[in-house]
Amino acid sequence: MPKTESNTAAEKEQPQALQTITYVPQYAQPFEDDTIDLYELWITLWSKKWLVIGVTVVAALGSVVYALLQPPGFKAEALLLPPDENKF
Repeated sequence: MPKTESNTAAEKEQPQALQTITYVPQYAQPFEDDTIDLYELWITLWSKKWLVIGVTVVAALGSVVYALLQPPGFKAEALLLPPDENKF
């Protein structure tokens, strides 16, 4: 038997999802302290001191090797004219 379509309003209604409403409080929220702790920074740098030293040495050696392998790149041209005898 073929199904007949029912056009009743109750069958056309979709179930509605529950909506939650969030209210924002009107008072100021506490914030995290964004200051830099120098002691923690020093401890972090000290624990990574060999990485800092290694990167510095590699960069310095690389720049020295590059500078020594480059051909001299200076060039100068000059055109000298003899002095005009009429001006003296």
